[in-house]
Amino acid sequence: MGRKSEAKKKLIETALELIWENSYHAIGVNEICKKAGVKPGSFYYFFPSKRDLALAAMECHWTEAKEEILETAFHIDIPPLERIKKLLESIYLFHAAQQKENKPVLGCAFGSFVGELGRGDETIRNRIQAIFSEIGAYFESTLRDAVSKGDLKIQEKDIPRTALALVAYYEGILLLARANNDAKVIRELIPFALNLLNIT
Repeated sequence: MGRKSEAKKKLIETALELIWENSYHAIGVNEICKKAGVKPGSFYYFFPSKRDLALAAMECHWTEAKEEILETAFHIDIPPLERIKKLLESIYLFHAAQQKENKPVLGCAFGSFVGELGRGDETIRNRIQAIFSEIGAYFESTLRDAVSKGDLKIQEKDIPRTALALVAYYEGILLLARANNDAKVIRELIPFALNLLNIT
């Protein structure tokens, strides 16, 4: 059982790495199996298709992102508006560390994935859309806390749209960082995130 679980874990980790760095369509099952050190027969024991593996890889990555980055950055003990900066700083530090090891700056796995597939796979697109909504919920909760504490003046009806604008900014700077293969893009744009809230 342990060996099977380890093989499944390797397939998920390898699929995320290869798809994130390259593209979903460019990577085949055999390539994933070869790099993971898992036989194709074992692949089909765990996953009916590459699509199912990709979905599993996304879920794994999302769970880790929430636990290691989002839950930490948006911790209730941190002043609301500082949470936004902490999130972006954490993302910068992650990509800066990758760049220091001569690894490519990949941006957001979900943004890259949905950007490639577009509307070609509704199941994957809907799942990524739901993940973006979950990210937006972190921002929305933070904005409500900031209003409650008197740190931010914004109308109730504008909170959801402002949260969505912050998600768009977050995804945008990660896309630019990937396009430039440079984590400094994230660092340089962190201070401007709060400009969306009309505060300094």
